[in-house]
Parts: sequence; structure tokens; C-alpha cells
Amino acid sequence: MPVKYIVLTILNSAITISGQVLWKLAVMKTAGYNYKLLINPLIISGVLAYGLSTALWLFILSKVPFSVAYAMTSTTYLFSLFAGYYIFNEAITLTKVAGVVFILAGVIFFTRT
Repeated sequence: MPVKYIVLTILNSAITISGQVLWKLAVMKTAGYNYKLLINPLIISGVLAYGLSTALWLFILSKVPFSVAYAMTSTTYLFSLFAGYYIFNEAITLTKVAGVVFILAGVIFFTRT
């Protein structure tokens, strides 16, 4: 797979995680799930991030075999680990690191053509 599509797929994963982070922050600020979330700027920003991610994903799917592209979305696990640590003060444990390493190793093996 050409490097530019690898980069675009990783970028797509980062944008997807950004949307999730925005939604988590919104839920935390609103003290739970209620109707106010619908007008929360963080929710709206997360929806926009998902829209951008979807548009990019459609482009990627037009250029890359589906099974390879979808396997590459597993890079979201790495981004979620760092987002959890840096934004939500979650612990990075050896078990989590090992899990991400195994997932990424699987992606590398799977995407080799």
C-alpha cells in the first residue's frame, strides 16, 4: 500500500478519536447524558469531526482494498491510549501497552501484501 494511503488512514483514525474525545468531554461537562448534549458545542464539534472522518474514509475506500483499510483503523487503539492518558488522566498499564503492541503488530502483518 502506498505510504500516502497509510498516512491518510492513520489521519482518519486520529480524526475519529478526536470526535470521541470531544464527546467524552461534553458528557463529563454536562454531568451525564441528557437533552443539553444536543446543543453542546463539543458534541457538535465531534459530529463535524465524524463528518470529516467519514468523507476521508470514503476516499480511502476508493483507493485501498477494504480489508487492508479496515485493518488500519486499528491504529485508533494507540490514539485512544494516549488520549486517555493525556486528556483523561487514565493510567497506561503494561497490559494496555502490550495489547496495543499486539494489535499494531497484527495490523502490520495483515496489511503486508
